[in-house]
Amino acid sequence: DDIEFNAGNGAQIGREIEGARRRAFAVALGLDALSVIMTAVVALLAVRAIGGHERLLREHNRLLAQRADELEQFAGRVAHDIRNPVGIGLLCLEAIHRRASEEPALSRTSERGLSSLRRASRLLDGLLTFARAGAQPAADARADVPAVVGQLLDELRPVGAETGIAIESDLAPCSVRCAPEILEVLVSNLVRNAFR
Repeated sequence: DDIEFNAGNGAQIGREIEGARRRAFAVALGLDALSVIMTAVVALLAVRAIGGHERLLREHNRLLAQRADELEQFAGRVAHDIRNPVGIGLLCLEAIHRRASEEPALSRTSERGLSSLRRASRLLDGLLTFARAGAQPAADARADVPAVVGQLLDELRPVGAETGIAIESDLAPCSVRCAPEILEVLVSNLVRNAFR
């Protein structure tokens, strides 16, 4: 009786184990299927997101290129329109300067005017170069800081002297990655603001 009872219980437990195994297999199969579906959905969403991001990048790059072209055209027009009067002013002041050798005050004034117009011409060239480069410095652009600052301060010393301001500089040899004209604009703005 005990053997038959144990055999019956063993058979019952075996059937329960088999049922549990089938249910576990069905749940595992369902979870695998759900995992595959979720992976496919996530992959689809990722592909759509990447495609959208690529479209945004292409549009952004197109707009940047368009703006760079507009900047180049604008700078070219401005440089051309301003270069003509600056050139005429240079010619006139050079003629006055040649004839002003007997009058030191007129000679100094004409020399200052010539220096300013030459600087304006360099700045126009720098603006045009900067705009043509899409508002980015050229890869080989370098400005010798002491040379640019020294030349600019020589031009600005008379302006400072008129208001009782002395300008001095003590710069170690160094360079920066930009066109000399751009550095000149930056330093000029700083010094003129300091004058004010």
